[in-house]
Amino acid sequence: MTILDRETSGLRLAAQVYLDNRTAPRMPAERQVTLRTEREEPIDAMIEDLSLSGFGMSTLADLPIGSVVGLSIGGALRRRVKIVRRVGLAYGCEFLTPLSDLEVNSALRAGDVVEANFLPGPQGENATRSSNRKLSYLAKLYILIGLLAALWAIVIYTAVHLR
Repeated sequence: MTILDRETSGLRLAAQVYLDNRTAPRMPAERQVTLRTEREEPIDAMIEDLSLSGFGMSTLADLPIGSVVGLSIGGALRRRVKIVRRVGLAYGCEFLTPLSDLEVNSALRAGDVVEANFLPGPQGENATRSSNRKLSYLAKLYILIGLLAALWAIVIYTAVHLR
């Protein structure tokens, strides 16, 4: 860190310059993740940015600098990470094994939901469409009344014929 002081027109100007020694550029991520301690205790966190070598996150948990935790993004990417810096609730973390470009792209897309049709042909399309339909409250009421009427008909029929 370097502090520059300069006198200009009787006013004093102070600026702080931070040297960034990151090994890879970070990309915004905003992904909810769960970290795991060495005892497999879950810790909820929000990854704010991600790179090949590490990420920035925020969590309410108290994680000491130097501790190692497990990270899973989207269930597919699993890595051990080391806590390297902390400012309040914000943490800087370093992957013990760096990610590849493909893994970073996969992690950034981990929260995306894609609708897929796994059934072949037009039959699968009809099945998908019908499963997405929801019944209105009125339709549900008619079904309930019909079932109750059928149940009462069975009760009355059995009572009359079992005498």
